[in-house]
Amino acid sequence: MQNKIKLLHLITGLGCGGAEKMVYQLCKYHDRNKFDISVISLDNTDYFIPKFKSLNLKIISLGIDKSSFSFIKGVLWLNKFISQNKIQIIHAHLFHAMIMACIVKVYKPSLKIIWTGHNSKMISIWRSIITFVSRYARDHDILLQKQLKLWYNSSIISIIPNGIEFPEEYQSAQKFNNFTFISVGSLEKQKNHIFLIELFYKIKNSTLNLNILGNGSEYKYLQSRIDTLGLSERVKLLGHREDVHELMQQSHCFLLPSLWEGLPLVILECAQVKIPIIASSIISIRDLISEDEGYVVPLEQFETAINRVIENYSDASKKANKFYNRVKQDYSIETCIQKHEHLYEMVLNV
Repeated sequence: MQNKIKLLHLITGLGCGGAEKMVYQLCKYHDRNKFDISVISLDNTDYFIPKFKSLNLKIISLGIDKSSFSFIKGVLWLNKFISQNKIQIIHAHLFHAMIMACIVKVYKPSLKIIWTGHNSKMISIWRSIITFVSRYARDHDILLQKQLKLWYNSSIISIIPNGIEFPEEYQSAQKFNNFTFISVGSLEKQKNHIFLIELFYKIKNSTLNLNILGNGSEYKYLQSRIDTLGLSERVKLLGHREDVHELMQQSHCFLLPSLWEGLPLVILECAQVKIPIIASSIISIRDLISEDEGYVVPLEQFETAINRVIENYSDASKKANKFYNRVKQDYSIETCIQKHEHLYEMVLNV
């Protein structure tokens, strides 16, 4: 019998985000007859840890903080873990995990490094330069869409879009009484939730509600702005929720005002519940949602798109149905898993 491939998913953190959710899905559906899987998180965010533990695999949080000493200590510990567990492949997710994986490879040249960035760009030029230099230590980069390839990526890449589960039957839910918009994502600058708050203050329609799900460093700032603008009855920060899908089903329209993204898993999840989508016209979204599947517009046209959805909701619902049908066909979790596992075997020549 062929030995199992020793695979480590190394990720910067396990907070409630799309990258973390994708890693969880990979671990959930990996073929355990072929792969011996471990998961290591660099920091101490722990939202997904109970979910990973339920999969009965090795899950470890290093608790690394922002100090150089902590990072070096983490590198030494990871190097020891790889030796003890005979890890063959590190699939690194996000920037810091990729850097640590590349450093460890200096000590273990035979180690294979695969990296998924999960975003369409870096937050600084310095990260971009570091990523470019470290590409010589990476064996393969995974891009979520082909147009997201940038100058700092490895010369060897694979295009593997995110995937999601689809239930056997679609079940609809009763909508909220008031016309309700929903946005889901970590409360960070990239997600641009402040734009939605300012927009809802400008619209001044007391019958429209907005629920924002997620947590992050901008929570206090966003809540303060909501209170200052007198929007607390219409705009609510709901934090982390386990009933995200139910709330999406009950809402009338999804809003994604992000400044940049990779291939946001939450957009595919919108397809699951057939909710109309208004999203910012960044490159990764423009190529994901066609004109007859949703509303992909510049930020300055969000208000116009909102009015279009409200005034002709039947047309918006038709677009959502078309998007549902295509995502179900093209973005299944089964296809996503198969492509990842084929890549792991390919880099090891097995």
